[in-house]
Amino acid sequence: SCAAAKAPGSANLSGVCDPAVDALVAKVIAAGDRDSLRAATRALDRVLLWRWYVVPAWGNQLFHVAYWDRFGQPGLPLRAGVDFDTWWVDAAKARATDAARANGG
Repeated sequence: SCAAAKAPGSANLSGVCDPAVDALVAKVIAAGDRDSLRAATRALDRVLLWRWYVVPAWGNQLFHVAYWDRFGQPGLPLRAGVDFDTWWVDAAKARATDAARANGG
């Protein structure tokens, strides 16, 4: 991630430069079985969530966003895409999400 973050025109749009992310991506790539892959991807997910990175998923005409149900959003939907600047952390949703995650959910 660090090399791509500093390279002009790279696909690292979020500018992620984190040795922990690099190490975990290497573990995901090198996983030799399903259990190792699951453990590595969960660890990578925790790091990405903890640091609030946005990882865009391009590739088709639909706009997919994966996020924890901890955000408030405006009532009226946008005509296209997602405007993250209009989202906020909803304290009640965040508490519920944190409680569910603590219980393995």
